[in-house]
Amino acid sequence: MKSNALAILDDVHFFYPQQRKGIKGLFRIKRSLSQKSIISSGNLTLEKGDRLAILGNNGVGKTTLISLLNKKIRPSKGYVFTRGSVRTLYGDFSPLWNGLSLLDFTMSYLHLFNPHLSKKEVLSHSKNVMKYCNLSDNAHKIYEQLSFGQQSRVILAIMTETKCETLILDESFVGIDMDFTNKLYDRINSCLGNEGALILVSHNTDLVQKFCTKGYYLNTDGELVFKEKVSELVELYLN
Repeated sequence: MKSNALAILDDVHFFYPQQRKGIKGLFRIKRSLSQKSIISSGNLTLEKGDRLAILGNNGVGKTTLISLLNKKIRPSKGYVFTRGSVRTLYGDFSPLWNGLSLLDFTMSYLHLFNPHLSKKEVLSHSKNVMKYCNLSDNAHKIYEQLSFGQQSRVILAIMTETKCETLILDESFVGIDMDFTNKLYDRINSCLGNEGALILVSHNTDLVQKFCTKGYYLNTDGELVFKEKVSELVELYLN
């Protein structure tokens, strides 16, 4: 195992179990590697300092791949290794709590990601987040009453406010304008430092080329194809 590895997928397969109707309407689960895998012979290595992209067409299993990496689901076959904290933001983010003010929302998520911080420290970081998003004057406004773009900026700022070992962003830039994207570039690198790693899942090839240096293409057969240069990865994806 590589000493610098933060995550490894070794010959990983994933498929959803087939359901066969049994006695009295109950379902029996049948597992068989002969059925089509969402992920097939998946091999991936994420090392310290990596800025890694994952590209692929809609429906090929990119979010499934991310769920394997952050261990929301288990592989049907193969081995998944991760080291350190893994922080993930999905594009379909939905708040755990509703009706909170922006300040309370920010404090709640910062505490969730950083349970070791004191209440005073969480408050200080929350003020930093709101200032970064130019929303300090909206501290007592209900989070859901913010515009979609403002909500997106807030959650991305929360995710990158404190140090992180592995940051996974799965289609998380929807609603983010170019100015804020440019600000996030430096913020993400500061959050990760030289030891942390980024995994970016996106259909936006300009975004991928800005944030990443290499990556994997997930094809329609569920296979991961590695490219050392992000330009080659984008070419493979577009063609």
